[in-house]
Amino acid sequence: ACFPKIAPTFAMKKALVVGAGVTGCSAALELARRGASVTVLERSSRVGGKVLSYCCKATDSCSRCGVCVAHDAIADAIRHPKVRFVANAAVESVDDSGARIAVRAAMRGPRIDLRACIDCGKCLSACPEKSVSRYSRGGLVQYSVDVSTCRAAAGRECTLCAKACPVDAIDASKPKQSLRIAADGVLVATGHETFDPVVKPRLG
Repeated sequence: ACFPKIAPTFAMKKALVVGAGVTGCSAALELARRGASVTVLERSSRVGGKVLSYCCKATDSCSRCGVCVAHDAIADAIRHPKVRFVANAAVESVDDSGARIAVRAAMRGPRIDLRACIDCGKCLSACPEKSVSRYSRGGLVQYSVDVSTCRAAAGRECTLCAKACPVDAIDASKPKQSLRIAADGVLVATGHETFDPVVKPRLG
């Protein structure tokens, strides 16, 4: 039988991804490549999730563990111009009664534009509480703010990291604010908890 060729359509213009682990980053990257503007909310301070704790086996020959593939996907998502990451953000409410899904999220602490960051390290030395940290592995470099120690996140006046940044990649003007997002679709990729082998004594 012959079937007519049907051109694929992609109507989603704005998408929201909840969770910035490797699954959320991969989904956001694919949506962006199809033309959607994607906002990714991440509860923690850093993009990448548990994959960031994995490392290459570093043997003389590649054992195809796949960790570098995961790091590459995260780095590609960070670099994509149609993907925006919002770290230290938690979903507060969801309203799907209208034509679009309306999501409200609470954000804490200074926000770092990962694409604009030039990896100069000046924010690291400027922070009096050492709340800013740098992650680098396998070509993936990103800076993050630990809101548990950050002065601004605690409600104290502090914009030292933002002032130290030579490219204005850090916004510390509103350390606590509510973000409203209207999206055509929402993908939830909130990750997993590490399995505790103690409950399986047969594993030794």
